[in-house]
Amino acid sequence: MKGALPMNLRSWQLSSDAESFCYGGTEVDLSVWDTTRTFSDTTKPSQTFSDGKKRGRGSELYPAETWRAKNLPNDNLNLRQPIDITSISYLASSSKQTLGSGVHLVTGTQVGDVRRYDTRAARKPVANWAGIGKVGGVNNVKAGLREHELYVSDNGSNLSAVDLRNGRVVYSYKQIQGTISDIVVTSSFLASTSQDRFFRLHSTVPPSETAGRNQDARGKVLSSLYMKSIPTAVALDPLDNTGEATDASPVRVSGEFDEDPWEGMQDLSDDEDNEKPRKMRRRPNK
Repeated sequence: MKGALPMNLRSWQLSSDAESFCYGGTEVDLSVWDTTRTFSDTTKPSQTFSDGKKRGRGSELYPAETWRAKNLPNDNLNLRQPIDITSISYLASSSKQTLGSGVHLVTGTQVGDVRRYDTRAARKPVANWAGIGKVGGVNNVKAGLREHELYVSDNGSNLSAVDLRNGRVVYSYKQIQGTISDIVVTSSFLASTSQDRFFRLHSTVPPSETAGRNQDARGKVLSSLYMKSIPTAVALDPLDNTGEATDASPVRVSGEFDEDPWEGMQDLSDDEDNEKPRKMRRRPNK
């Protein structure tokens, strides 16, 4: 089946069990789809409903669409709040639940807010934490593997751990000069790529058992590797040679040149360059 996706998408995510996917973007609110139904249904969801009626604005769902968020209420000036989702992440609890029992998601926005959704509760976010993306809005949100763990980066050089119970920034990483382009989380480490051409490996600290309690331990940058070009994405190979996922699995980074671009090119010395005859241009007759 082929179907046209909405215009201006900025994030598309597949769940860990591949049973659902979600997307969002500029004036495209968060939407969750059943993967099997989407790619097996002969109906084109971008054009019609199963009953042949055209989609109503923001209310009715497409045949394979299981849930769609509703925009926030108007602001204090009674103006409509724009929809501008920049990043989406499934929360760890979603991997243990089916679509029928609910999906837990978190989004980042261009205005710097982080919003948490529970598809069982309502179409509006169950939590909205403003101002976490301090510079240029949120660029990445990535759920950790531990409970209540979330990592957020903005369009400056800020990368922070956030407690999902209250939206509080637990700690931020130092020694980062560029905008984080991608994040990968393992059970013990955090890997990131950034616009300053560095791949970094970070330590992580689990959230405290009690929400709101200060903790002295903070994550740090353990090592960094300068890349030949600006890395745009990082992925963890989930399987080692035993077939089980481990923190020792290789990390793959896109954006790096695999070969030296100058390799194989002929080297021209200064003497050879000077021996080449120069073409003289004839001056036009006046």
